[in-house]
Amino acid sequence: ILNGIDTEIFYPDQSKTVSKRIVTVASADVPLKGLDYLLDAFANLLKYDPSLELFVIGSFNEGGHTERKIKYLNIEKKVTFKNDLNFNQVREIYCSADIVVIPSLYEGFGFGAGEAMACGVPLISTHSGGLEEVVGDAALKIMPSSAEEIEKAVIKLFNNPEDMRKLSIKGRQRMEEIFDWKIAASSYLCLLYTSD
Repeated sequence: ILNGIDTEIFYPDQSKTVSKRIVTVASADVPLKGLDYLLDAFANLLKYDPSLELFVIGSFNEGGHTERKIKYLNIEKKVTFKNDLNFNQVREIYCSADIVVIPSLYEGFGFGAGEAMACGVPLISTHSGGLEEVVGDAALKIMPSSAEEIEKAVIKLFNNPEDMRKLSIKGRQRMEEIFDWKIAASSYLCLLYTSD
């Protein structure tokens, strides 16, 4: 039985305007999240479009590797971390994004990817670990551990609004049809009653 995403909490914002914002999820300041590669890619992307900004749902360790890397890349003013958020605040950040990037080297399931897709935001994602099962063909696939692939994928989507629109629709549909939490709950109930 697959994990579920609450599509009534995470849903698209029809009033969204283009903000040149990229959002990612880094629930822990650890290398497995692949944030290093996204930061490198983002620093390069700023050379093409200085108006871009990166929002990270998560936190970093004070004085730790991520903070030092951001300072080294000189992108402190363009990267914002948000943590201790409720579901509505998380949804608002997803919906404020033009693109969500999940650069993880490994994920057990990939709730961030699923939540972004439920919000109808075009997704760029690795297929590492459980992510492949979550995103299927409803995201632009990238290889892990590659800043260059992230950079190319972001440029590709920004240059192709129709591709962004298609991924937005496919992502939302995938969450509704396969990963809605009601489907998971119903499956557990069926298992419970058939095992008696």
